[in-house]
Amino acid sequence: MTERSLEPEPPVLNLSVLQALAATAGADAPEMLAQIVREFLEQTPPLLADLAAAVRDADSARAAGIARRLREGCVGMGVYAMAGRCAALAEAPPYAMASLSLAVSVEYRRAVAALKAFRDSL
Repeated sequence: MTERSLEPEPPVLNLSVLQALAATAGADAPEMLAQIVREFLEQTPPLLADLAAAVRDADSARAAGIARRLREGCVGMGVYAMAGRCAALAEAPPYAMASLSLAVSVEYRRAVAALKAFRDSL
């Protein structure tokens, strides 16, 4: 067992990030948070499609750039598990990118469920 395997997995969604955003919005927080979640859910799938295409085309530089962009958006939303997969993909050797791209997609599906549940609780 490696030291890394002993580290806990990051949460799918860190609510403290969204709560910090809400604190800046005051009374408009529910509306603002719903809009932010909606934008993330609309803007991420095209990036995931671009990532899959870059990996399929063996364009590791393009795939790494897209992964970095995805990571930034994930961190801003508190979607830390997906952010971690994106960071790993951005630094991965070309032979590992396909499996990491799949892991990013899996984490996105988990993030969608968590974000929709959060949005519905507003």
